[in-house]
Amino acid sequence: MIILEPVTGIGLTYVQETVEKLNGEVTIQSGSKGIESVSTIRLPVNHLIEKE
Repeated sequence: MIILEPVTGIGLTYVQETVEKLNGEVTIQSGSKGIESVSTIRLPVNHLIEKE
């Protein structure tokens, strides 16, 4: 049995602001009734590669 707690929605706003500061993007594809939504976070990795 899964029990869902009530949410305020502030979490997604925090995620979006943080990801955008990292030059990334957040997309959400809403499902229809009875179907789950899909959230995608994309972050650039070019800053992880050391420049010679």
